[in-house]
Amino acid sequence: MRKFLLFIFLFIATIPFYAQNITGKIIDAENAIEIENVQIINLHSTFSTSSDINGTFKIPKSDTYTFSKNGFSSRTISITKGSFLVITLQAKPENLEEIQITTSNFKSDLKKMSTAVAVISKKEIISNNLINYAPILNSVSGVFMQNGTLNTNRITIRCIGSRNLFGTSKIRAYYQDIPLTNGSGESTIEDIEMSSLGRIEI
Repeated sequence: MRKFLLFIFLFIATIPFYAQNITGKIIDAENAIEIENVQIINLHSTFSTSSDINGTFKIPKSDTYTFSKNGFSSRTISITKGSFLVITLQAKPENLEEIQITTSNFKSDLKKMSTAVAVISKKEIISNNLINYAPILNSVSGVFMQNGTLNTNRITIRCIGSRNLFGTSKIRAYYQDIPLTNGSGESTIEDIEMSSLGRIEI
């Protein structure tokens, strides 16, 4: 009977210790996205932990903690409440990784491009009459070319350029690296001899 009472006493005595655990979540101050792997260090002891993939964390007691991660400004907070906490960290713009801005798709591997690319080979070009572009371009899904008089042929790609009644606009054309589109956005491909083309990329 005495051992049983001792067990009850120890169990009751440990309840306040486990009740001291404080949980919370760490989010980005700008977009409220959860931040993982944030280092949490107690300034008055050797305790340290980190936030999980959902940004949540657990600390054993109220105290002063430092929250830090690369790319964010560190924060030192004195935690006195035992309820659920939401900690915000401010991102440092100067610590952002390299940003690449692509202006064109020249000299790019087709398999690595994020856009849909159709390629018309030299064999397909030669199999046509080498005078009219329309039969070749119309063989590509989503591309439609209408014949007219000189400089009035209209090309639409997935409805882009369909509002222009005469001529091709809102579509950029290049002969290798030489732009065929003028300053007003109109493209004229009739000036290029089809026999000189090795392939066409759309």
